[in-house]
Amino acid sequence: MYARIAAAALLCITALPASSANRGSTVMEDYAAALNARGQILQLDTGDMFGEKIGLFTGSVEFLQTDVDLPGNSALEVSIKRRLVAGAQGRQGLGMFGVWDLALPRVYGTFSTQGGWKNYVVAEPLNRCSKFTPPPTEIVTVKAQTPTGPGTFTEYFNSDEFWHGTQLYLPETGDEDLLVQSNEWPVPSTGHAYPMRTKSGNVIRCVAMDDGAGEGFEVTTPAGITYTLNHMASLGSGPPLIKKGYSRGNFGSVTEFEFVLFRQEFHILPTSARDRSGNSVTYTWDPANPRQLLRIAANDGRIVDLEWTAGSPSTLPSEVSAVRAGGRTWTYGTVVGGYKVTFPDQSYWQSTGFNVGTMGAGAVPAERGFCRNPGVVTYGHSGSIRHPSGAVAKYRFEPTLHGRSWARYGCNMPDSTGSGFLDSIEYTPAKYYTWSLVSKTVTGPGIDQPYTWAYSYGPANGCYADGSKEPCQANSPATKWVDVKDAEGVTTRHTFGNRFNVDEGYLLSSVQPGRATTLSYQLDASGSYPALAGRPAYQRASGIIAAKQIPLLQKVIEQDGVRYIWKVNTFDSMARPVSITEASQPVQ
Repeated sequence: MYARIAAAALLCITALPASSANRGSTVMEDYAAALNARGQILQLDTGDMFGEKIGLFTGSVEFLQTDVDLPGNSALEVSIKRRLVAGAQGRQGLGMFGVWDLALPRVYGTFSTQGGWKNYVVAEPLNRCSKFTPPPTEIVTVKAQTPTGPGTFTEYFNSDEFWHGTQLYLPETGDEDLLVQSNEWPVPSTGHAYPMRTKSGNVIRCVAMDDGAGEGFEVTTPAGITYTLNHMASLGSGPPLIKKGYSRGNFGSVTEFEFVLFRQEFHILPTSARDRSGNSVTYTWDPANPRQLLRIAANDGRIVDLEWTAGSPSTLPSEVSAVRAGGRTWTYGTVVGGYKVTFPDQSYWQSTGFNVGTMGAGAVPAERGFCRNPGVVTYGHSGSIRHPSGAVAKYRFEPTLHGRSWARYGCNMPDSTGSGFLDSIEYTPAKYYTWSLVSKTVTGPGIDQPYTWAYSYGPANGCYADGSKEPCQANSPATKWVDVKDAEGVTTRHTFGNRFNVDEGYLLSSVQPGRATTLSYQLDASGSYPALAGRPAYQRASGIIAAKQIPLLQKVIEQDGVRYIWKVNTFDSMARPVSITEASQPVQ
């Protein structure tokens, strides 16, 4: 743990009334944002019509839609893809397409507005890559009128309260935590140092930012594509983080006030991509408007140009208004309650109601949560997407209780400055709320009856390995299940491991009438590969599970009276299977 005071930034604000809490979130309410969809993403077979990916472990949903895709002489993409993470508490994005964002490779994280993207190394705070650490502790000071007169009160915000780790996003693989490289893993023989990597095998070296302000990242994927990420942009201040305090006066009088830490999501974006064969793509950004991508151009002649609205810093930020490629034009714009993309043939996508994806981190509606109590939920939310064919999918989300077994209990109620402190902060809660998908309905031309999918979530099965309340017992469940009823009325039960730091979020079985699939994993390193893919800088969300190597060991399918077995005999030094046995036998 890094020291609380060294390299801390200081901000003094006027006390805010307690009723202003709806503008932000408390540390406990912000916990779902820290999870960052670390459960496995399972894409259901819905024909990929609407571009959704569903993470059944917590019911998370994201959409990835391709508007423009220019084929060329290499696998390097020249395309316009939009991404929407529905119900992503605290996720801000860059607002390039309203609530949608441009799906570009990037490294990103949420930091304090007052401190910016800095690490904890005082002498080299902008060496984000070579000295990768959490950001420093932030200090917020409040001046408040108390029952005994004016007073000044101070509170500390530790990095693991306002920062949720730093992630790499690639459209082909999704989000992954950045990990500190260890000497156990191989790196490219280029002569460069690679101080960072990700669990899927991307390796990262340090490069200068395009404006000269510190370090960016150069990411090389296992497929041999290298992205230079060294252009920083941000939408501006995002949902703040709030701690509640109070001061006691004479005769029991109390004044409540808030410590407010303003936060901002920073993105370091690509300026180029190249493959092993020398093919390349260049991304051109507007120097005066860092959020505005102007052109994507490949060395084989493919070009996409983007046009932007003027925007206004005091009202709405600028957005993409048009994309031009090959003599054709795609237009973009906000419509009442949603967003619309019009293709050159005048067909269009339209989404409505997905403001849930831009709500503040504490916007899962609940009475205030505290240690061992995740709060009480109140209402749900819906959003819809219209496909260019005319079909419409409606998605319903509900704040849903999820849990983990054998969690590490820790409750913090700081009161370091003489002010009382109203919020308790739990490090890794056994139970927590997130927005979860509960239904999807598709209607439209040629669909006589609506197609409906329903999602039901079993007991949270949360308990603590220590602590006096809700302790785990020898027979405590170490799994949780999700039932999915498809449009034909068939129900499949998906069972996941939920044991903290062991198999949380890993699919163990999927069972439906006539078919059962069972999966098992190598939970402990076999000795042929390192136990961790790297050293995580952030562990509050899910412990070390984001860095732990947990390869699939065996898959068994039983169907039509036959058992089909796929099993790994040995793994190589990178936890990849090198010897596999496949067999089948009658079910006895």
